[in-house]
Amino acid sequence: MLTEHKREALAQYFELMSTYPDELFDQSHRHRRMIVTDRESMERFSGNGEQVLGVAATTPYALFLVDLVENRKPDGSKFTAPYFRVVQQNQLKGGTNVVVIGVIANPEIGPKGGIVLVSQERHATGGNHLELPRGFAEPHLSGERSALQELRAETGFLGESPEKLGETFTDTGMTDARVSFYLVRVTGRSSPRPEAGEAIIETLIASREDLLDSFRRGYLKDAFTVQALAFLELCRPRA
Repeated sequence: MLTEHKREALAQYFELMSTYPDELFDQSHRHRRMIVTDRESMERFSGNGEQVLGVAATTPYALFLVDLVENRKPDGSKFTAPYFRVVQQNQLKGGTNVVVIGVIANPEIGPKGGIVLVSQERHATGGNHLELPRGFAEPHLSGERSALQELRAETGFLGESPEKLGETFTDTGMTDARVSFYLVRVTGRSSPRPEAGEAIIETLIASREDLLDSFRRGYLKDAFTVQALAFLELCRPRA
């Protein structure tokens, strides 16, 4: 039976399919997991069980989609099953998620070559984490501008000459969200302006060696910061 929630979830899903066909429903690279786009098939599957298909939940930042997927086994047999994915709304609108590697270029504001970090309390883990400044995508704002904006808002440090080192998917198992890593020269400082929901405890400056040592000892656990260190080692080796 299709409940009101199931019908609404499917209606929103097909609206997305119409608005973002290439961004969300391109199947040109799919071979063994094809998204079922036939509405009748989806309604029948959803009506015969407890599973909600379509847009199961929304937040201002993300959509929780449940697709009906036709799986193709190596032996040629097929079966259908629901798969979920999290879609970032602002990424769909042209925004760029960023992680900022702010490196002190002006010795008057800190040790030259030091990396700017924040200690932040995170709701998901219930603990404090040492992290690089980062931020969700903002619609139609370039990655370079986002990087400078996030650095200033979270730490008060002013940067220039943002350089993109690379890009990764945040979690290929559950989302197509991407994050870009920017190296920024830090040349000045003002007052930080964090968003109301952020719980930044303090701003710190650490050397690359100290960060690598913290990772080796198991103290540095934020995945984005660890990835950024990898980009630094590969793209900006020590002189």
